[in-house]
Amino acid sequence: MATHYDDEAQVDAIKSWWKENWLALVGGLGLGLAAIFGWQTYQQSGEGRADRAAQMYSDLRNAQADSRTEAVAEIRGTLVSDYAKTPYAALAQLKWAAQSLKDERLDEARDALDWVVNNSSDDGLKAVARLRLARISLEAGDADAALAALTPVPSGFESLYLETRGDALLLKGERADARGAYDEALAAVEPNAPYRGQLQRKRDDLNEASSS
Repeated sequence: MATHYDDEAQVDAIKSWWKENWLALVGGLGLGLAAIFGWQTYQQSGEGRADRAAQMYSDLRNAQADSRTEAVAEIRGTLVSDYAKTPYAALAQLKWAAQSLKDERLDEARDALDWVVNNSSDDGLKAVARLRLARISLEAGDADAALAALTPVPSGFESLYLETRGDALLLKGERADARGAYDEALAAVEPNAPYRGQLQRKRDDLNEASSS
């Protein structure tokens, strides 16, 4: 019986930590990936077109910082309809999804993230969108949907995907599999990664619960 309550406490702790940290963690990663994965699209689209899309995305960020919601929506719509092949359309959708989540518009957030998965030519940005979709499903208590979003595991995202897989498996009560996913995540994570300590604590908590 004690193990049951330990499981619930671990799941609650995971949800609390992700609620406070995952948007910033993955959001910052998504912005950085624009520079890494956007170059090929930039070349294919032409410098002038890419420059216009980049400027529009900058305008969108400024409008969001100033809480000009209508301007954000208008710019996002233009990027999605007219510049869909540039990475800035996907970045605009990621921004919109993040804001929608803060405003508790979950359907809009999912739609924006689904658009990135289905339309972006950047594997990195698609990976970010799938990870966010998995986190939304976990927050809603749907571990199976989270696991589906996390398959397959993209190169360069192994630790984040495997950690989230562990969270989903723990939510399902599959402790041994969750422990295995955390072990794989720890093996894949960089030694100086800021979230390594939290990941290690999740793994250690499973050990402590097993021995109690």
